Amino acid sequence: VILTCGRAGKGDIAMEYFKRGRAAGIDCDTIMINTLLDACAKSTHADGLGVFMDAIEKQVPIDASTITFLLASFTESAAQPGQLQSAIEVMNMGEFLNLEPSTATLNALLRICVAADDLDRGRVEFIKACERGIPASSTSVAILAQAYAVRGAVKEAMELIRTGAALGVELNAGIFIQCVSACKALA
Repeated sequence: VILTCGRAGKGDIAMEYFKRGRAAGIDCDTIMINTLLDACAKSTHADGLGVFMDAIEKQVPIDASTITFLLASFTESAAQPGQLQSAIEVMNMGEFLNLEPSTATLNALLRICVAADDLDRGRVEFIKACERGIPASSTSVAILAQAYAVRGAVKEAMELIRTGAALGVELNAGIFIQCVSACKALA
C-alpha cells in the first residue's frame, strides 16, 4: 500500500500506512523509505525529515537516493526561514554517513536554493560539490543559470556557465538556449 500511495504522490495516506505498519511491528527497507520520502516530496508532506530520522533510529539501511528524496521534500518549503540551511545539513549528514552524493542529489539541493531564492548560495554549493568530486551535469549548471537569467542577471548566468565549464562540467548546447529564452521572457 505504501509503495502504491508513494508512486501516486499520496504522502498523507502513505504516511498513515507507514505508521500503522510500524505500530504493528512491521519492518521496512530502503525501498520503502525512499518511496515514502518521494511521496512526501510529491505531496509537499512536511514530515520527510521525521521519516528519515526514524529510519536512522531503526537502523534501516539508507543510500544516496534516500538523501536525494529527502532533499526533494524540502523544495516546496524552501522559502521558509531555516529550510535551506536544513537541506544543506541533510546533504552534509549524507556525507557523514559515507553516502556518495550523486548528480541527482546535487541537483535537488540546487533546486532548493532556487526555490529559496538564494542563487548565490546555490553557486557556492555547486562549486563546493564540483571541487569535492560530486558529479555535476549540464542540468546542474542549467538549474542555476536559468534561474539567474529569469531574474535578469544574465552576466551571472554566463559566469556560472563559464565556471561550470572550467570545473569540467560537460555543457549541453541547450543551456544557452534556455538562458536566451529566459531573457526574452523578461522583455
